[in-house]
Amino acid sequence: MTLSTPTLTLPDLSDFLAACAGRGLTAAVVRSVDEPRARTHGAGVTVGHVREVTLLAYDRGEVLRCVIADPPADLSATLELAGLRLRSVVDRTY
Repeated sequence: MTLSTPTLTLPDLSDFLAACAGRGLTAAVVRSVDEPRARTHGAGVTVGHVREVTLLAYDRGEVLRCVIADPPADLSATLELAGLRLRSVVDRTY
């Protein structure tokens, strides 16, 4: 995968699951962030606690991507019930 790999950004979990099912995908990456971070917005920056999950799956040269802010506690179970094997990556800087 390179920086020029086409990416399909999906707006929510249900769209991500539907895209994976429609393509017959059986694996996904779950990248979790749960830490203080700086966020830019307009001309400013805010520092605060960030809790989000990025879901990624790969299909024939295209990355499927979905970012979920404040993910539900049962997210892993939901993904596994949808037939996805999961690889988890956790970002922590503290």
